[in-house]
This record gives sequence, structure tokens and C-alpha cells, in this order.
Amino acid sequence: MHKSIKIVFLVVGAIFFLSATFDVAPDIANISVVALSGGDGVKVSWSSIAPYSSGCWGKTEEWLYALYLDGELVADSLEETEYDLYEYGHIIEVVGFGSAGETDPAVISIASTPITELTVYELNGEGPSGVGFDRVAKHVASYTMTDSTNRDDIDCYFTNWLDYSGGFGGLYYLASANRVIYDPGYSGGVTGWRSTGIIEALDVSGIEDVEVVPALGYASVADSVKAGETFAILTQDGYYGLIQVMDIDTINGQIDIKATFQPIQQLRWM
Repeated sequence: MHKSIKIVFLVVGAIFFLSATFDVAPDIANISVVALSGGDGVKVSWSSIAPYSSGCWGKTEEWLYALYLDGELVADSLEETEYDLYEYGHIIEVVGFGSAGETDPAVISIASTPITELTVYELNGEGPSGVGFDRVAKHVASYTMTDSTNRDDIDCYFTNWLDYSGGFGGLYYLASANRVIYDPGYSGGVTGWRSTGIIEALDVSGIEDVEVVPALGYASVADSVKAGETFAILTQDGYYGLIQVMDIDTINGQIDIKATFQPIQQLRWM
């Protein structure tokens, strides 16, 4: 039992002992979260617990709730079945309590997806060059950019902004997928690629250091990408992610990256 609830439970239990006995502690179900406006918090919601009748004098009991974030109490004695949470964290627990006892916690994760390591390539390199944030499977994947049937899966890609005869040297760019139709290295001519926002390199030492990505400053291309830099991504449908460039091999057009994204739409927490 959470320490913060014990005192409240004793008080509630003493009050109801005088008037009624409630034998069954309810369950909490259907906990969910959505991003608040601005993406700097979440609205937590859970199923309502109906009052329990004692069968004595027509008494009923209203259950209260407590909310925890990463094991720390955030709010106690909540009467509503929703709460606006602005404190940064990863695991939310909601507990219901009353004279019959305390429920098992309803738990939901608001963490970003596990960091994925990928090898991708410059647009005309030998392997997959497009990076996509899969909202259904909740992972980051790479796709062959020269196959236009992948265009609905690709959010951004790496390019040296040269045609194939230019090789793989020069400066590298991280570009929105829809910029490929203007890329000298692209000959597919197919439109309808996804539009993605990208912020120039963040002032961090690596992807693991980012807790919240910026709300503003997204453009279609990040210029002069260098190894070690981390970039924030905003997808066409409002999901935020991160890409860290680990290494660039300009001989083979190979780029090693780490990537993750927040599977809650519009939430900027990582």
C-alpha cells in the first residue's frame, strides 16, 4: 500500500465504520492519456468507479483516487476520474481507495519508444535511406527511398544534395521526405511524400539527454549534418521524435543513427 494513502484510508475507514460496511474494493480500468494543448503535458483519464451501497440505511460510498508519476505521489484524494499532468515522467499509476481498501494500480506508460540503432544511406546509397516512425508498431524503421511505394512510411532521409554522378562526398542534409522531388539525386518523379519538420542540431550531448523537444523552430531541412548531432523531428501527423547521427561514411554514403519517437500524438516528452 502506498504510504500517502494509508492515513487517508484510516480516516475514511473510521467514518464509514460508524455508518456502513463496504466489503468490495473496485477495479480501475481503461486508463488512457492524450497530450494537452502545447504538448507539454497529458490528460490522464480512467474508468469511473460507481459508488457502493452498504444495504444499511441506504448509505453509499464515493471512491477517491491518487495519482503517481514514476512512483512519486502527484495528487491525492481526487474525486474526478481525470487529471491534467504537467510534470515530466514516464510511468503513471492511478489508485482508487475507500473503506473497503485500496485497488491495484492502473498503470500506463508515457515513455518514448526504445532507442533504435539503424544504418541508413545517402539517397543513392546501397541500402535503405528513408527513416520512418511507425505509429502502429511503435518503432523506428528504415526503408528504401528509391522505391516510391514506401513513401507513406518515410518521414525523412539523408542526402548530399548531389546527383548520383557526384558520389557520396560533400555536406550531408537531413531532409523531410517531401523534399525528395527537388533533390538532384532523385529520378523517380513521384509526388505525395510525407511532410516532416526538422530542427537544427539540439544543444545536447546525445539522444539520451533530451527530455522535452522544442515546440517551435521546425523546417523542412537540417543543413550540414555532423556526427554526434541530435535532431528533433515533427511528423506530418503530429508525432515528435529524435535522430542522433553517430557516424557518416562519405565513401559509401553510409550513416549510422540512433532514433526514437513519442507514440502519444502531440506530446513532446521523450
